Amino acid sequence: IGYRDGLMAGKEASAQEGFNAGFRESVMAGYNWGLVRGIT
Repeated sequence: IGYRDGLMAGKEASAQEGFNAGFRESVMAGYNWGLVRGIT
């Protein structure tokens, strides 16, 4: 694996971790909002 391959793999892994964290936070916020509104 070359430098560019490693760089791209690192960016992809970092982006995936950020997406997972953001998705988890938004699901919890949406769930809690549903509880407040009485929908969930």
